[in-house]
Amino acid sequence: MAGLTTPFLLSTLERIKSQSSVRELATSLRYARSLAITQKTPFAFNVNMDNNRYWLTDLETEEPRIVKELDPGIKVTRFSDKEETIIGGTFFIIFYPQGNSSGGSISIESKNPPGKSFFITLDSITGKPHVDQET
Repeated sequence: MAGLTTPFLLSTLERIKSQSSVRELATSLRYARSLAITQKTPFAFNVNMDNNRYWLTDLETEEPRIVKELDPGIKVTRFSDKEETIIGGTFFIIFYPQGNSSGGSISIESKNPPGKSFFITLDSITGKPHVDQET
C-alpha cells in the first residue's frame, strides 16, 4: 500500500511547493508596491529569467534590496506588457508611489509536475498582482 501512495504524496507535495513559490513571488510584488507607497519613491521589481533570481531596486538611490532566488521547482519563462514580450534575460516592473505599476503578465512553469503553468498579472492601475493557474 505504501508503494502505491508514496508517488501520489510526493507529486502532491511538489505541486504544493510550486504553488507556494508562486505565491511567494506574488507577495514580493505586493511588497514592492507597498514600499513604493510608504517611501513615496518608485521601486523596480527585477527578474533575471536566466538565473531564476529577483530583486527590488529603489529607483531614486538605485540601491538593490532583497535579492532572492526562485525555488528550483519553478521557472519564469515569459514576461509580457503592452509594449513587448521577453522570453530570456532580465525584465522589470515599476511600482509608483500612487500605488499603480507599469503592469504586465509573468508566466511561470513548474518543473514538478512538468507542464503546470502559473500566471501573475499586474493591474497597471491598482498595481496589485493576481495569480492564475492553468488547469
